Amino acid sequence: LSGLPVLTYTVSSERMDDEALSWFVDNQVAKRLLAVRGVGSVARVGGVTREVRVELDPQRLLALGVTAAQVSRQLKQVQQEAPGGRAQLGGAEQSLRTI
Repeated sequence: LSGLPVLTYTVSSERMDDEALSWFVDNQVAKRLLAVRGVGSVARVGGVTREVRVELDPQRLLALGVTAAQVSRQLKQVQQEAPGGRAQLGGAEQSLRTI
């Protein structure tokens, strides 16, 4: 990051818990910052990372002919993030993020 401009900010709220505030930053603040010309990326440090817990039913897997490894591979495939970039859309430059 040497030589590149960096903005660091702190967010707090008396009305939102950590989970709600993290969601707000990810889905509102970050999206608006990414729409600003020249912003290449936004990363939240801290807060709450949302997780999904997957519990497999061995009988159901057997009935479907699916293995736990196949489920794991599919989950890894759909949750990957790839780098984005910028594009001209409707005459304006927009930030792109591939999820």
